[in-house]
Amino acid sequence: MNRDDLQVGSIMRSASFVFSALLLVATSLVAAEPAPSAPNGPPVSLECSPARIDLTGPRDLQRIGVLGQFGDNRRWELTRSAKYVSANTKVAEVDAAGIVRPVSDGSTTIRVDVQGRSADIPVVVKQAKRDVPTSFVREVMPVLTKAGCNQGSCHGAALGRGGFRLSLLGFDAAFDHSQIVQSAEGRRVVVSDPERSILLLKPTLQMEHGGGERLKRFTREYETLRRWLEDGAPEPAAKDAQVASLEVWPAKRIMTANETQQLFVTAIWDDGRREDVTATALYDTLNDSIASVTPQGLVTAKARGETHIMIRFGGQATVAEVTLPFA
Repeated sequence: MNRDDLQVGSIMRSASFVFSALLLVATSLVAAEPAPSAPNGPPVSLECSPARIDLTGPRDLQRIGVLGQFGDNRRWELTRSAKYVSANTKVAEVDAAGIVRPVSDGSTTIRVDVQGRSADIPVVVKQAKRDVPTSFVREVMPVLTKAGCNQGSCHGAALGRGGFRLSLLGFDAAFDHSQIVQSAEGRRVVVSDPERSILLLKPTLQMEHGGGERLKRFTREYETLRRWLEDGAPEPAAKDAQVASLEVWPAKRIMTANETQQLFVTAIWDDGRREDVTATALYDTLNDSIASVTPQGLVTAKARGETHIMIRFGGQATVAEVTLPFA
């Protein structure tokens, strides 16, 4: 090897080292970019969603979302910093996260307060004490879908998984019910002692499960499945309502890097009922380099550009638009 070759090799190694160092510095700078600070002072006004809450049945609930409009024309999510108070806790209760639950039939209001700025949301509760069997279509199938049980990579595969098959993303409720209740000689469910059911034991890893942990014990989702078994595992009926459409709030947000926004999803059923399905909807970002989204629907803005978050539930889909302006 001559002197020129040695010099070229040395230059290339030096250039490679410098490039790697610059890349490391750039990556460190991006990673170190601080989260944006909330606007100063109290908001000029509050935008709350929904504007009215209707709760039907003992297990209905509604999450409240809050956006603040500030004097510098910025909008900022205030859901997690807002204070919530029910005017009549004998009709409806609200927790620190802004989740409203029914107590008894009647009307009341929820006061939302942020730094002295407030808004009132009317609440109407119906059938709070009614004994309503757990619905396979409305309550059980969304839990199985959210847990990934009926995904193509799991029991929703064409041949199922581990001898157990479900319809892909729950498109066939009658088939899924028969597979859960009747296949394997009915060993997956024990209605006389729900917590001994394989349907609960495997996804909580109380029994070996190739798909890993899918549910936590005693969560709302776990209790939904347990209660359905306790109710006798009622099957779906032809008259069961289906999801007609979805709404997401906010439908559009202009954000800055590292700002977050919780999405709130409402399913409109073909019987006219509106239901908060934020917890059981599925979320996917169309461009993770611009904005990411958690399985719970929390969006984090990343880089300049525009993208959409796709939301799916009950065979329907909608999108939320996220924009990070270039200037």
